[in-house]
Amino acid sequence: MIPRRFLAAAAAALALAVLSCREQTVPQSPPAPISDSARPTPAPVAGTGASGERVPTPGGTPALGSVTLTKSVKADHSPGEAASTFAPNETVIVTYFLADGRPENVVKVRWIAPNGAVLNEASSTLGKVGDGWGEFRVNRQPGLEPGTYRVELYLDETKAGEGSFTVDATPPPTATP
Repeated sequence: MIPRRFLAAAAAALALAVLSCREQTVPQSPPAPISDSARPTPAPVAGTGASGERVPTPGGTPALGSVTLTKSVKADHSPGEAASTFAPNETVIVTYFLADGRPENVVKVRWIAPNGAVLNEASSTLGKVGDGWGEFRVNRQPGLEPGTYRVELYLDETKAGEGSFTVDATPPPTATP
């Protein structure tokens, strides 16, 4: 009887050989937000489907990249326009791209308040193989206090990305008629 791991490796090699004969695209699925309840959404990942999704490199090393703070995400879970300043009541979204993900990979976010205290922490197990966008969100009621916050992302307990953003309580200027 042939061990399952050899069958899986042979299937992956065959899929890679078939798909290498055509141009491949990298799908970009948008990640879902994390609220104050710290409920993470796993990063969507591509498989080896017939619609041209990227096939992960066999034996590739999982890597976190393209960390972006934003106020919105696109339909494919990639970040909308990057943002660095938020109003106290806005939801802050951090997006990331995970390459060569494995089912056992864990992505963790740590939101750090201006005073250095951990505001929120959440994690998500990938559960799939491949590449994809993921996201975490934070918002608080009645709102985040003004100041400069940090966000740190970890891949399997290793810090893999970070960013900062400012919460500004100053109301935006109103247009004069």
